[in-house]
Amino acid sequence: EKALHGFSPASAGGPSGLRPQHIKEAMAPGLRDEVRRHLAAIANRMARGEVPSEVRAWLCGASLTAVPKPSGGHRPIAVGEAMRRLTAKALASTVAPAMRELFEPVQLGVGTPGGAEVARQWMSRYAGDKDKVLVTIDVENAFNMIDRSAFLSDVRRTQPGLAPWVDFCYADASHLLLDGRVLASERGIQQGD
Repeated sequence: EKALHGFSPASAGGPSGLRPQHIKEAMAPGLRDEVRRHLAAIANRMARGEVPSEVRAWLCGASLTAVPKPSGGHRPIAVGEAMRRLTAKALASTVAPAMRELFEPVQLGVGTPGGAEVARQWMSRYAGDKDKVLVTIDVENAFNMIDRSAFLSDVRRTQPGLAPWVDFCYADASHLLLDGRVLASERGIQQGD
């Protein structure tokens, strides 16, 4: 439920059109406990990869929008299914402290609340110190280009309990819907994962 309330009311829906806000609204008085129980059951099955293979490519897929870049070309924006995003958000919260411990102080972008602000404060504090260096990296198209086998291997090494979930989402191709066409997503990961 905490993961569900972390979604903005304006958060978009994936290919099915189901938005996180729809799920929030289903938690009406008198139904809250029942909805919570069913959501937990679905999320737990998804986390264990226990979803029929026939729906996996759709459930792990996304609606794709090509947003024009000012410099030319397009930025692909994928919006995944609400239940997949909800499950991912809940699982991420369980490993955030371990990921923070693994990455800090070298990397502040994962599991560090206000990581960007911490970096700005550090830069301000050491602005005149020539012995201090802060590197910020924004790899172009990184989410779309990451090697899935490396990603799957790193998850097994650092968070083996997440392996069934990551395999469920990324071991096989999923469907991306773009302007009525179905594209196979066979490399990279969805932004946020």
